[in-house]
Amino acid sequence: MQAFEIATTLSSGRFMYAIPFLYRIEKILNIGSEKKLQKSIKIVHEFVDKIITSRMEERAEKKDEDLLSRFMGDTNQFSAKCLRDIVISFILAGRDTTSSALTCYFRSNELYPPVPIDTRSFLKDDILPDGTFIGKDWFMSYQTYSMGRMENIWGKDCCEYKPERWLDENGVYKQESPFKFPVFHAGPRMCLGKDMAYIQMKSIAASVLEMFEFDVQLEKGKIPEYVLSLTLRMKGGLPVKVKERCMTST
Repeated sequence: MQAFEIATTLSSGRFMYAIPFLYRIEKILNIGSEKKLQKSIKIVHEFVDKIITSRMEERAEKKDEDLLSRFMGDTNQFSAKCLRDIVISFILAGRDTTSSALTCYFRSNELYPPVPIDTRSFLKDDILPDGTFIGKDWFMSYQTYSMGRMENIWGKDCCEYKPERWLDENGVYKQESPFKFPVFHAGPRMCLGKDMAYIQMKSIAASVLEMFEFDVQLEKGKIPEYVLSLTLRMKGGLPVKVKERCMTST
């Protein structure tokens, strides 16, 4: 867990270098943050390789299959490296995102986007809807965090907490366009784990709130500090006092 945390933090830190590609020099010389990053990556790879090996053994014994086992299939269509990348993608996509969203929910009943900024690269020259030219191999980033607080998207009350934004005139939930609310991205690159994430968060929130009361230990109006990483995580976690609810039978 610690190695994975270090690896994701240092990887995102590459974008913060004052001199682009400086990290490549550190990587070649195996010094500084790149040395620490490579050590953490090695630990993560060893952990993932053990998972893959155990699944292969279970397949041989014809035990119940999980998602990784299904990727393995009946033939060796994926290399060991590809399977490792799949497992790491599972961990990266689901480890911090769901917990970050739930942390913000329990803090203020809002779903701050777990991934506040996302970047895409272009396979060929293209033109954006507003007429902006984008060249092949260019990178473009969009800030989901900022988009959720833009007046020209959500109106003058964009910074107010209003759950009714998601309800129609009959009080029924309405789905906003994923291009307007791109927390799970949109189009062909829509997050594959969207439905699973919603199920997990709803289940956890409902179960926990049924049994416990939460008293958030933050000063009124104070915005907590966040960690600069691939996901929007609250520094030090969310300080709360938890009290068991008095359950009465009916």
